Amino acid sequence: MNDPVLFIGIDIGIKRDTSAVAAIYKENGVYKERGHKISTPTKNRVVNVHQDVSDAILKICRACRVAGIWYDPYQFISEAQRIAEAGFGRLLFEVNQQTEMPAFSNTLETCITEGSLWLIKDQETKNHFLWCTAKETERGWRMVKRKQTKPIDYVVALGMALYGASTAEGELYHPSYDEERHSVSMEMLP
Repeated sequence: MNDPVLFIGIDIGIKRDTSAVAAIYKENGVYKERGHKISTPTKNRVVNVHQDVSDAILKICRACRVAGIWYDPYQFISEAQRIAEAGFGRLLFEVNQQTEMPAFSNTLETCITEGSLWLIKDQETKNHFLWCTAKETERGWRMVKRKQTKPIDYVVALGMALYGASTAEGELYHPSYDEERHSVSMEMLP
């Protein structure tokens, strides 16, 4: 698909954890990964969310059709404000990972089980899956790390993007759509 409508998930880590962005689209009933970006801190450098994540998001928003961006505001609220100020505020969907992780986990599990998820083959993302496991809680399944020192942020970002894609069906999203210009009052119709 040349110009797909993208659904983006963001999971932020700064010092001891990676930050990940996953972009997917839906084609013929299958969710396909359009791309991802994983930023890893080093001994001498923390993840710069402004440069490593937000700049990439803004570049995607300016170049592609984006349906929505799902993020946890815990470490991304100021960057979400920056994205909104750049004119993409309507694309931002705040989620709480603590309460909504079962929904992300279940959506991801369903897509994997049904074979309706195609991912780009990449060793780093494969490692994120290998280091991830599911834990049953009173709210449902949650994605958790097998080992605290290993990152799973890509899997979480992917789960958020899939959740967004599966719940945002039928809404109007396109960079050229402007609510003020394209919305017409019923009183103005003939």
